[in-house]
Amino acid sequence: MMTKKNETNQTSQTKDEKEEKEKDIFEIKFKKLLFFKNIINNLQILYDEINILRTKGFNIPIVINVSIKYPEIKYKLNGQEKDFSIIKDYLIRVKNDYEEQLITIYENEKYLRLLYGKLFRNIKQHQGGNYEILEIIRYILNKTNNKDKIEDGDLYNESLGEDYEEQYKDYTKKIFDQISKYLISLFKNNKSNFKIHYDNMKIKEENNCKGISIKKCEKISMEEYILYLFNSKLKKSPIAQNILICSNETYIEELQSFLYRAILCESNTLFVLAILQSFSNFQHNKMYSYIDKLLSIKLEKYKKQNEEKKIKDIDKSKSRDYMDSYIVFVYNELDNENAFKNEIKKYTRKNQKGEEEDKKRDVDKEKEKNLNISNISSISIIQDDDSVPKNIIVISSDICGLGKSFKIKKMIEKRKKQEINMEKENRKIYEKKNKKEKKKIKNC
Repeated sequence: MMTKKNETNQTSQTKDEKEEKEKDIFEIKFKKLLFFKNIINNLQILYDEINILRTKGFNIPIVINVSIKYPEIKYKLNGQEKDFSIIKDYLIRVKNDYEEQLITIYENEKYLRLLYGKLFRNIKQHQGGNYEILEIIRYILNKTNNKDKIEDGDLYNESLGEDYEEQYKDYTKKIFDQISKYLISLFKNNKSNFKIHYDNMKIKEENNCKGISIKKCEKISMEEYILYLFNSKLKKSPIAQNILICSNETYIEELQSFLYRAILCESNTLFVLAILQSFSNFQHNKMYSYIDKLLSIKLEKYKKQNEEKKIKDIDKSKSRDYMDSYIVFVYNELDNENAFKNEIKKYTRKNQKGEEEDKKRDVDKEKEKNLNISNISSISIIQDDDSVPKNIIVISSDICGLGKSFKIKKMIEKRKKQEINMEKENRKIYEKKNKKEKKKIKNC
């Protein structure tokens, strides 16, 4: 027979056991939670590193397999089992080495400055026969007319071999060499080269513009002002390689290739870099570091080319004295406007000759101040090349995803329909006229 005291002890013991059991279950669940949290963090780290390589156009395959069976997790890199820390270190090393290679090829291979990020990968895939790049070729050659005949470049597609995991630097160099040869042959097969390409976009001698400049658009949109710049300096419509409109969605890789292309250009042509308000502080700082580094490279090249002249009084701030190209930074409203102006103006100092030339152009500056939408739209683009459309419509917005490309596509489709209808109408008129002529002949 159980006493009340025994019953109380048993109840208390049962309660303690229950609490202990719940505590054990909680600890098991908490351990599992930490385990999966750790996995998610690790996978995020690997994904971020691979994504950076992908955005930069890295071409060599990296396969990571993850198998999870609680409480174990196994990682494999290209089929070989390795610790997470080893795989992470490998990806960081590959990324850093690839960035160094990219800087070297941009400094030494001018054709490769036309490309960035995924464009490298797309051309490599095209060389393997797996990817169509007609639109990329049109961009590279500036062939905007559908009637233009385009010859493809020579295809170079050397296989990687089996040891590419550790020999990735050698293979990446080979890939860059293949892409460079392809681009040179692409220009050659289309009766052009880099010099001809940019000489066609030379600034008119009377304008005598070089170096870096900064302009604020107040009365008109930046797109319209860009059209005005190309018309006033070149008497031509812009080409895609010479313009970059920067927002928070602009890849750093695209900005990098544009600045290498613009600052190290050996022709006196116009480049325009338009900065939108959404362009982030991080992007601004990256841009300033690229500009400073590239102007140092350009200045050193200029001094080497002019060693006999023993140039002494030239420094980085006087960009117009040693640059061949003319780069205009265009903006409208910026939160950090003063900081932006101060950074760019570091490189816009002029010598006495430059100040005198600027005084001569004061009349043009006054014209620029009075620009508005009504008179910018009436600008007639004088074409040296009949293949370039005479009538240019500007479709623009500061926000991505509003359907600019869709609208342009619809406009092209509409124009094609109109052309087809016009052709049908002309055929009907011709057939009607032909019938009448045949009747006349018959009656005679």
